[in-house]
Amino acid sequence: MDPIDFSVLDEFKELMGDEGEEEVKELVTLYLEDGPTQLRLMRESLGNGDIESFRRAAHSFKSSCGNIGALGLQALCLDLEQKAADSGLDEACTPLVSQAEALFSDVKTALNGYIAS
Repeated sequence: MDPIDFSVLDEFKELMGDEGEEEVKELVTLYLEDGPTQLRLMRESLGNGDIESFRRAAHSFKSSCGNIGALGLQALCLDLEQKAADSGLDEACTPLVSQAEALFSDVKTALNGYIAS
């Protein structure tokens, strides 16, 4: 599975008309700036045992991932959000957060190529 479903961005670009390309670049740039913050919040909340902060960060990042077409990362964030809500922050969350960080790296590479073209 590709890290990005570019049809999501293409649809957004079409909806925005003449300014679509610039709007998409701005959306992607904001996502790339915010992603590391959300991942850091998840990692810190996991370390502190702060279930609510962890859940909020996973939820926020899940929504952002969906908006730009990072559907695999969106699904992983949904899984993290549900695990936190259902069973708290157990040992299964740590490798999943690491997986999210690695997947974000792939997403970032794909998005940087997209906005550079």
